Amino acid sequence: MSLPPVKAQEELKNTLEQIEQLESISDKIHHVQLLLDKENYSVDLASMVAIYENLSNYYWEADSIDAAIICSKKALQNIEKIKPRNAESINNLRYNLSQKYKRLNRTRAQNELLKRIIAEGRNDEITCNAHADLGRNIAIKGDYETALQYLNAVLADTVLIHSISNELILRDKIIYVYGLKYQGISTGNKDSKDLQNILQHHKEAERKFEQSNLPKKKKYSMLNNLANVCSAYDEGLNEALIAYYKSLQYYKEIDDRYEVFHLLSNIGTVYSKFNQHEKANTFYQQVIDNASDIDQKATAYVNMGYYLDTNDSSEKIPYLFKAFDIMLEKDPQSSDEQIFPSLNEIRTSGFEGDFLIFLIDLADILVQSFKESGQNRYLIQAKEAIYLIDELVSKMRYESLSEESKLFWIERGVDTYMLGVEVCYLLSLPGEAFYFMEKNKALLLQENIKTLQSKWEMDIPDEILQREYSLYYLRSDLYNRLLDKHEDQKVKQAYSKANTDYTALMDSLEQHFPGYRKTKKQVEVCSFENANTNYASVDQCFVEYILNDTEGFGIFCSENRQILFEIPEIFTLHTELNALHTYWSQPILTKKEIDEFQKLSYSVFSKLFPFENALQEISEKQLTVISDQKLLLFPFEALSTDTEIELAKSYLINFSKVSYLQSISVAEQLSLKKKNGPLSLLTIAPIRYEDKDLSELTYTKNAMQSLAKIEGNTILLEDDATKSNFLKNINDHNIIHLNTHAGIDSFTLEPWIAFRDEKMGLTELYGKENQADLVILDACKTNDGKLASGEGVINLSRGFFYNGAQSVLAAIWNVNEKSGSNLILTFYDYLEADNTKSEALQMAKIDYLKSAQYSEILPYYWAGYTLTGNINPLDLKKTKSFFMILTLGGIAVLVFLFWRFKS
Repeated sequence: MSLPPVKAQEELKNTLEQIEQLESISDKIHHVQLLLDKENYSVDLASMVAIYENLSNYYWEADSIDAAIICSKKALQNIEKIKPRNAESINNLRYNLSQKYKRLNRTRAQNELLKRIIAEGRNDEITCNAHADLGRNIAIKGDYETALQYLNAVLADTVLIHSISNELILRDKIIYVYGLKYQGISTGNKDSKDLQNILQHHKEAERKFEQSNLPKKKKYSMLNNLANVCSAYDEGLNEALIAYYKSLQYYKEIDDRYEVFHLLSNIGTVYSKFNQHEKANTFYQQVIDNASDIDQKATAYVNMGYYLDTNDSSEKIPYLFKAFDIMLEKDPQSSDEQIFPSLNEIRTSGFEGDFLIFLIDLADILVQSFKESGQNRYLIQAKEAIYLIDELVSKMRYESLSEESKLFWIERGVDTYMLGVEVCYLLSLPGEAFYFMEKNKALLLQENIKTLQSKWEMDIPDEILQREYSLYYLRSDLYNRLLDKHEDQKVKQAYSKANTDYTALMDSLEQHFPGYRKTKKQVEVCSFENANTNYASVDQCFVEYILNDTEGFGIFCSENRQILFEIPEIFTLHTELNALHTYWSQPILTKKEIDEFQKLSYSVFSKLFPFENALQEISEKQLTVISDQKLLLFPFEALSTDTEIELAKSYLINFSKVSYLQSISVAEQLSLKKKNGPLSLLTIAPIRYEDKDLSELTYTKNAMQSLAKIEGNTILLEDDATKSNFLKNINDHNIIHLNTHAGIDSFTLEPWIAFRDEKMGLTELYGKENQADLVILDACKTNDGKLASGEGVINLSRGFFYNGAQSVLAAIWNVNEKSGSNLILTFYDYLEADNTKSEALQMAKIDYLKSAQYSEILPYYWAGYTLTGNINPLDLKKTKSFFMILTLGGIAVLVFLFWRFKS
């Protein structure tokens, strides 16, 4: 006969307490399993929950994780059957099971449980922990910025974060994510602003910890996470070491071996950075000899090798291959084998992030080993490592959700792609060097173009797309403001609301357009063969660059030549480029300054085209330039090609038609967009502005009215030149001409362009489809913007390309209004004569130089406008009325001459 439920539960409780007193884990497991066979408890759901929960804990303690998971799942199944439903108890079991999945790196299963906890809508500590763990899991995939945005949004939720404990849990996880983000990055590549944010979070956590109900272990978890971040900064090493030692003492006291060995490895790294190598090695060796965690052992080997105190870099290599074997649980390779893990092995190992860091270290060591020994085998190995790094970085970038995370991974790839080009240069492999150069440029732009095209194919209404972009960038803007003002309650509330609105919209879109979130597309790099076919022929050539502060390379291709070259005297080049920018901003120079400028300009030309017969190779040809870094805001047509002839005749514009591309791969993607056929010209010129800080453009009205001769022209002047009118017409014309003011927001660094009534930011352009073959941004610094490493300049031109424009003519400095307007009108005249865009711009600039006098020949007056994108001619037609005027005018002249001759 079964006992009554209450009596049975009381007896079970006593029995479980007795079992807990047993010393052996195996005995505990055995006795709890016996309870499952007793009929007394089999009909009592609450008792079954208790039995399976205890059994799960004992299996966990015995390190039998799979068995622990089975028992936790059975406990959860039973508790969900109990009526009335107890959401708190269910969530506790869900969370405990999620931690077991975490131990086995079964992230998807863990996330499902965490989301179910959050969906209950409770405001307790378990729910807060679920949010924190979900943010952690987003970060572990490499999507650091999305994780930080998510965690900050939760922290800003005043309903959920109603207790100090919940607040501290979130702050700790934010610090943890920063630590993941910066692991394995050299100190020079970090934002000191991030360190200040982290210190602020820790300061708040430390100040409030004693008021919380968190266990002491959480305090040292926070301290450890802080030290992980600080150790990534030169200025934070001492603070990191102090924090590590404090944490080490605590974890030794509670006998947490995993954390102890983790700390020993981290302490060793700090001593290595202090160049105390012998002391550092004692810490690494303790981990190697005693740790059971394979990731900890592997990291200790890598650090010991990377920081090895030796003049022979090749001695470091075996340590890293040893680490690979450990992570893949393979027998150690001999020092002669050194076989790289396959991409599939890396992906299934669960250690993708660690492999990435180790491979980056190894690639650097291999190249250094070649430079010391001259043995090509090190270069071949380095190339193999770099291709693996490329695959991993591309995967991390593709799986990231936010643009900030994507930009982070693009930046992570920059140094590797430079190293790849250097290796290819040393091995004389121009085709492979071209691949790495292209992977270094505008990947996010290309991905966004492909994704937006996929969304258009789904026939999603424009207003919905625009709402998505508006909310996305509003959330990003508020997030950046939140980082500056941690405790500003208004910013917190605004950010929390924007995040909620954006999440709700995306959920709704997924419901109404299944697969919407999967419209994201992989980028494809143009092949070297296609690049040569499309951009290197009898009448065209291209040059592509990659450079940083310490080195630079280029590849030049014409019909008969493929030249992979190193840029000489890179430090001198950077100095000269800075000086040229100063000269270009000056409307007046003395005769002596002009001579100095010409010599300087020629010196830069010689460095950027350092091969034999360079001018001869590019003369009378279309020259397509794919720039990088400082060169992105650099007008090649203004380079002097000779110091022995007068300046105006020495400019490269006299010899070559010059145009630019973000990358050849982006250009190929843009060419795939289907157009709605030839349309017309949209001209917008506010002239005067409601914003009194913007000056009147007095020369504009007459200049813009002269464009009335073009058939189908829509001219919006003065009161008609509003933002709403622009948005209404943006997708109905194949030429868009904006004559106005432009600039960059001092806080957000977002580019803007002004209309009569208000300014429009770059982010407002995203999602606005256009049919433009050509966009003319006839305003100051429309090509200027924030330089994102590996992605290019985030400028207004980018916004139009994002939405389908084929080419953009824009200014890279403050253009003189009169000379700029005259140059643009002449450009139109040559377009009407069926010239390519590049030919039209070249001839307009040459015409200007022929008529210019004195200082007017300086680049300031004529070189600011550059053409990016395709150079195809446009089918511009003059209006019938214009032809009628010409015809009548011609007749009048003939009549006049006839009567004059007759008289």
